[in-house]
Amino acid sequence: MNKDEIKIKIQELADELGTTPEKVTVVISGLTSKSVTNAFNGEDDESLAKIEKFFTAREYAFSIYTDEQCDIIRQFEKRILATGSAGKALENSGISAGTMSGIRTGTYKGDAEKMFSKISSFIELKDENSKVYKHEGYVPTSISESIYENIRTAHIRGVCVMVTGDAGIGKTEAAMQYRATHPDNSVIITAEEPRTPKTVMLEKLAEELGIDLSGTRSSMYFRKILSELHDGTVIIVDEAQNFKFEAIDTLRGFADHFHNKNLGTIGIVCMGNDTFRQQFFGKSGIGKEQVWNRFVERPMYTTENIRYEDIELLFPELVKKTMQEELDFLCAIAILPQENIRSAVHLYTTVYSRHKGNCNTGTLRKQAKYMQIRIPNSKAEIDTLTKKVKYMKQVAKCRK
Repeated sequence: MNKDEIKIKIQELADELGTTPEKVTVVISGLTSKSVTNAFNGEDDESLAKIEKFFTAREYAFSIYTDEQCDIIRQFEKRILATGSAGKALENSGISAGTMSGIRTGTYKGDAEKMFSKISSFIELKDENSKVYKHEGYVPTSISESIYENIRTAHIRGVCVMVTGDAGIGKTEAAMQYRATHPDNSVIITAEEPRTPKTVMLEKLAEELGIDLSGTRSSMYFRKILSELHDGTVIIVDEAQNFKFEAIDTLRGFADHFHNKNLGTIGIVCMGNDTFRQQFFGKSGIGKEQVWNRFVERPMYTTENIRYEDIELLFPELVKKTMQEELDFLCAIAILPQENIRSAVHLYTTVYSRHKGNCNTGTLRKQAKYMQIRIPNSKAEIDTLTKKVKYMKQVAKCRK
């Protein structure tokens, strides 16, 4: 192919995928528009050869596959356009880059029909997921912002802080936002299973810190991590109630060592539910006083801390449309003892996605029943909740 023929091919591919020649270059072996320009200017023969090879291979692949299979390749190429690279388009798909390359060039040696089915299922799932309503990034509610400041305190002062609260109140969101804004000196470790032991905790921590523990005896994990920890790091522990107490005690040791040796500061933040806090009281708290006393701050957040302004921040579309009744309904769910902010958000996102944004109270109530979200039925409960929401709105108005 000469340069003019290749230019025509690029324009045809752009038209086929519904984009521009400049943008479609990412589909061509990951080339940039600049490298393509340089190739056409005679400054990059290697890129020019890659472009020609891509079109030759693609034409061959399309000649041996069915129309349906060719369409699956097109859908994948559109995902490359949407995500920015073939690697990102395949992320978490269970499909290797080599396999996808073989499919796209018609050289795959395995069961192509089976692989096309897997690719199609993945693309369909991601397309459906893209239509689900999602909040645009972090929502700075009064609770999540307060927790963010708790983490900041631990980070700046190099102390231990305990943050406990109801499920779905915003603890994890605050932690993730903190890591996003301080990526170089903050890590999050999470205990997915109850009674997670110290060794697993240290392995998780080492992985997050980029410390290689291979060849290190488990009894030496603490010293290995300690030797590579840096001043000014904050370690955030999510779902702390699922770690064994010895794991929490070991974490406290990192902060103590840096403080006692005057090496700088290591902040520790333990976040969990009320179960985590309660283990320090009564008979179960015997022998744990030293750890409890290390927590210089121990805030607890419950549904009582939710503000009406938080509900408005979480559902800006309803505020924009002045859908006051719907906001009140979601606020009531958020403050129910057996529900929380997360329940309200899940309800709204489900209704929004399934009913094309039609989130009136009737639809919300019907979906809440289907999802088995607890809705007060007795007049006494409804009256109590109505009064509480009304009071929250009055307080919010005063704050404004």
